Amino acid sequence: MNKRNCCTNFRICKKKPILIKPREGKTPDGEDSVCYQWNHFKDAWRVVDQPVYTRSILDYEIVVDPDTENWQDMRQETGKLVSYCKKNGIPCYMAYSGGKGIHTHIFLEERKPTDRIKSSNLDVDIAKETCKAVFNEIVKASGYDVKRAKTDMRKINFNRHNKGSQIRMVGSTRSGGFFKTLVNEIPEKRPTSKNTQPSLRFPKIKIPQSITFKTADTPFEKIIKKAIHGATISAEYKKEYKIENYDLSDTEIDQYPCMKQLLQEGLPQGRYYGAFGIACLCYDIGYNKSKTEKLVKKFLRKCQLTSEEQEIRLNNVMNDFGKYHFSCARFKEDFGESVCDWFECPLKKQKAQPKDTKTNGIDIDSMKALPEWDGENTIHNYLVYVKDLDGKPERFYTKTWVEDGVIKEQIVPQRSIPENTAPTHEYFKKEYDSMMSLFFEIKDTIEAHASFDSPSYSTLIALGVMASYFREVFNTYPYFDFISSEAGAGKTTAMMAMVNCSFYGTMTSTFTESVLFREIDDSHCVYGLDNLERLFTKPKDHAGVIDLLSSSYSKGIPCKRMEKVGDGFIVRYFDGYGIKIFTHLTDFPRSLNALKSRCIPIIMQKGIPKRKKISSETFTDIRDKLYKARLLENDNVKKLYTNVLDSERFTGRESDLFSPLLTIAKMVSDDVCRVVCDSAVATRDDRVEVDQWNVGLVTVLFNNKTTGEVAAQNIKDDLYIYLVDNNLISKEGKLHTKTVSSRLKKLGFKKSSKKTDNKTWFVIEGARVHQRALEYGIVNSRNDDELDKLVELEKLENQNGVSLTNSKKTTNEVTRELEKLEKLVKWGGIGEKKTDLSDLEKSIKNWESQNSQPLTQNKVTDFCIWYCKRNPERKLQPSDLKQTIEKMLKITPDRHTPSQDDLGTWIKDVNKTLHEDAKKVTFTKEAKAAYDKGDYVKALAYEVISIRYAELGKLCNIPAIEAKESKQVLNTVLSKIKDMKKK
Repeated sequence: MNKRNCCTNFRICKKKPILIKPREGKTPDGEDSVCYQWNHFKDAWRVVDQPVYTRSILDYEIVVDPDTENWQDMRQETGKLVSYCKKNGIPCYMAYSGGKGIHTHIFLEERKPTDRIKSSNLDVDIAKETCKAVFNEIVKASGYDVKRAKTDMRKINFNRHNKGSQIRMVGSTRSGGFFKTLVNEIPEKRPTSKNTQPSLRFPKIKIPQSITFKTADTPFEKIIKKAIHGATISAEYKKEYKIENYDLSDTEIDQYPCMKQLLQEGLPQGRYYGAFGIACLCYDIGYNKSKTEKLVKKFLRKCQLTSEEQEIRLNNVMNDFGKYHFSCARFKEDFGESVCDWFECPLKKQKAQPKDTKTNGIDIDSMKALPEWDGENTIHNYLVYVKDLDGKPERFYTKTWVEDGVIKEQIVPQRSIPENTAPTHEYFKKEYDSMMSLFFEIKDTIEAHASFDSPSYSTLIALGVMASYFREVFNTYPYFDFISSEAGAGKTTAMMAMVNCSFYGTMTSTFTESVLFREIDDSHCVYGLDNLERLFTKPKDHAGVIDLLSSSYSKGIPCKRMEKVGDGFIVRYFDGYGIKIFTHLTDFPRSLNALKSRCIPIIMQKGIPKRKKISSETFTDIRDKLYKARLLENDNVKKLYTNVLDSERFTGRESDLFSPLLTIAKMVSDDVCRVVCDSAVATRDDRVEVDQWNVGLVTVLFNNKTTGEVAAQNIKDDLYIYLVDNNLISKEGKLHTKTVSSRLKKLGFKKSSKKTDNKTWFVIEGARVHQRALEYGIVNSRNDDELDKLVELEKLENQNGVSLTNSKKTTNEVTRELEKLEKLVKWGGIGEKKTDLSDLEKSIKNWESQNSQPLTQNKVTDFCIWYCKRNPERKLQPSDLKQTIEKMLKITPDRHTPSQDDLGTWIKDVNKTLHEDAKKVTFTKEAKAAYDKGDYVKALAYEVISIRYAELGKLCNIPAIEAKESKQVLNTVLSKIKDMKKK
């Protein structure tokens, strides 16, 4: 009866009763199963007809059970422990075990529900961690030697979520007439007989009123919280969620590496715990009792056990079937980490998250008693520590901030933080002179690793790096778009330099939606996306990533996703706000214009960087200074940003992109501010023009069927005419060759290695032109036949080393060339008084008469000087006129300006030679019209091009197939005409 009263008094945890099992073995037929199973002592006591020896240790009970054979060692060590407890007001009682030593019992107060909130869904044993923390501190402070006393640590470190651990009850007997009893002092010698055995005494205490140790207002409270926090972080890192929160119904037991190993090999020791683990996981998977029993038998047969031992363990395990859940943490404690292969475990592949995420394991009254959340009021940085925990690396995370001028630090749960660019542990000891000095240090570092098309780019990048450290201040961020149509221009290198300087910078070339969402949401890192073309080619396959990028340039625009929780779904908000960095060869397609408008373009060019090697360690010093500046300069940045927004220096998209950069620039110098403002204007103008100008450029390339190696300067005139015709530029405006080159790069055309006449040459691929024409709506549908012809033509050009397409000159193309020349002369700003072709023709004729020689390419400069001197009222420079004259000669090579009679004679002579019947000789419609107007150059070109190709080939002794539409034919015919005239 005294034992039953002890159990009643010890019932400290209402949710978990004290268990007893009156008898061992399997339940015989016809007998009460309560006798042979672990049950609540109140339910089982009615069938007790023989002594009960053990009880379960309470959840918040510390039992120190020394197992050494040396009584004096036990006495000394236990004496240290008890003496410390009494001295520090820690209630405890001692009991002689009836065997080797003294049991010391310490009862702790149960933790409040708020301590279980964060760990409620993780496999964290709060009671176990509490008892371990208190015991370890007592051992440390008292000098208790665990090894000398050979303390049974399983009485302290057992898992409270399962059956727990057993301890002898006071009054339980042992062989030789000994029994467990309370003692006030430790006997000097071990009792050897009934006479020396202390008298039987039962504890007359009622827990928790009289003997519970309340840690709330003691130094132990901080130690306990730290231990619980560390266990929570470890469980999060190891992904040790409570197994009952997963839906494992679609898995099988042999899919789990740990179970597969046990079923195949058995165990040399710990066989009961192995069988118990198998039974628990079978229950969680959904196996019935019969199927589970077969698997447990299979395992036990693999162990070195007799039939009786197998039967006992099988009965003990199956009696508890369905009462407990499997625990990864406990299983690894019993059998070591090596038994777990997480990467092959079905739990890793389970998408189901903890089911009970709404209640957090806390009742409504406790929840309402919690203080209101007022948000993160401090600017902080996260650090990563890699420590040796039980011989294995374990990562711990801390948060640092400034409070009253002092750096504070505390442990936080695991976070997805890019470790390579995280601050070092001593970052707050770094010194920097000013934000200006930091700016120039970053700018010099960036320029040492990359070459840019404009000197302003390194300034913008350095400001972007610094702005990334003040995420909480700015409402929007720009994206940085590193682009060049040339491979090897250093785009990726420049991105790496910027990423490694930035706030928790990281980069990837694989766009996995789940990784991007969670990593950016967790650490708000600066993210670099290399080779963005993958999004361009298959935007539908990356719709989630595009959604994130489109929304995360601005604070407060979360990206929503549905997330499975248990059997249902909830809306999960991902905060992707922060700076992004892109690299790519081709321009954004029109479908991604919204994303493009959020970017600051950085045009790269090939160069030889001063430093070629890039690693995160290279930028450690810069990063640490910036992390410190983040804590110290935040208020200053916030004030300046408010002033920038109030000044309305930028509006609309310019404000979104450049206000953060201008804020940082104001902490550097006025010159840097001017660079930002000029870049904002240039980017705005470029964005306004970019679509229509690109449409014009693609239209020109498509209509002219331009392919092969082409100089940007040769495309410029056609683009200029298109822009004027479509009111995109005034007739007085200028179009620079550099602008054409830049746009060709953005459209994805690569530079050619060819370099002549100081021109920049590009390789124009017909397939790419056609694709761009589709994107810009220049053609309504894909013409595969036409595209195949272009591709085939490009193959021939590559094989023969010549441009077949550019050598073609049809009647329509000659017409277009001549019309273009007329427009250029009329629009080209040749003097205040506009000039046309007729006026130039007369002047050329006068010059040729005076000099008795035709005007050729090598005489153009002489003619231009002569013309400008004769026409001072036009206020021309020879250079203004030279380009126009060269274009005229390019259309009619080896030009000779004849008289009107000579011209007509030449044309008729050619026709007479080519046609048998001279009476049929007539001008073509186009040639006659030009001839009647006195435009003899145009008439000659039209007439020559209209002659039948086969006959023309015979005249010139050229095979007909090669003569067809060949520029060579035109040159040959003109030469032939001159020879005919001489004759």
